[in-house]
Amino acid sequence: MSEVYVTQSGITTTAKEIFVKNAGVWTPLKELFVNNSGIWTKVFPSTGSIYFPTGVGPKIFTVPDGIYSITIDAKGPGGGGGGADGGASGGYPSGGYPGARIVTTLTVTPGQQYTIIPGTGGGGGQGRASSAAGGSAGIGYFNGGRGGNAGGRGSSGAGGGGGAATVILLGTTPILVAAGGGGAGGSGNGNYGIGSIGTYTTTSVGAGGQTHGRDGGGGGGGGSGYPFAGSGGPVRGGDAGAYSGQTGQSLVPAGGTLSSAANGGNYISGKGGDGNITISW
Repeated sequence: MSEVYVTQSGITTTAKEIFVKNAGVWTPLKELFVNNSGIWTKVFPSTGSIYFPTGVGPKIFTVPDGIYSITIDAKGPGGGGGGADGGASGGYPSGGYPGARIVTTLTVTPGQQYTIIPGTGGGGGQGRASSAAGGSAGIGYFNGGRGGNAGGRGSSGAGGGGGAATVILLGTTPILVAAGGGGAGGSGNGNYGIGSIGTYTTTSVGAGGQTHGRDGGGGGGGGSGYPFAGSGGPVRGGDAGAYSGQTGQSLVPAGGTLSSAANGGNYISGKGGDGNITISW
């Protein structure tokens, strides 16, 4: 890593900013390159990166001196896997949906502060028991939805919990939201939980999956998102697997790309992968 140093009164320190004067106006220099043996090398500003895992609470990222552009790689957490049915012909449940992944470059100013909040993955639904418990909701700035319990008249699988979106705030305004994945529906006797019904809530908090009132799988919890989170999965009639929760919507800055974080919870009660953020410059 190259850096520029200045010496003042015999003390050498790293240059925080460099200004150039053009037509009588001083402006900050955004980049400085030097040519060494025909090879151009960037010497200012210095480069770096910071990784923000989940589970550490909100963190503040302050744009370093001399930095006017940052690249963000944000991953939303996955939904939890569904629980298995305990019947002789009960199949394996489905895995949870993955969270969203957003990669983008932002124009920033030195000293600007962003609040970083990676969300946690949804818990896996329990299975092979009467009234098996639904997976826990992912926790974050916008929480995911809890998975629905299995019915109390059999031994079906519960729904997985929805993941909590990974969020970046400027002040109190969300500027990037990588949605949490929906939790998988729990299995019934002889069939798996199935896909989501593709609807959203009217808030950013994931809706809970439906609990089965008789014998059958519980619905998956919805993943949180912005502006709207995913709906929870409803149950089906008879001893059947339930619907999965819907993945939430994502807020992608202009010019950013949206893809899958590939971190949905494994089948048979697997927890969804947690979210994280990497900022580099």
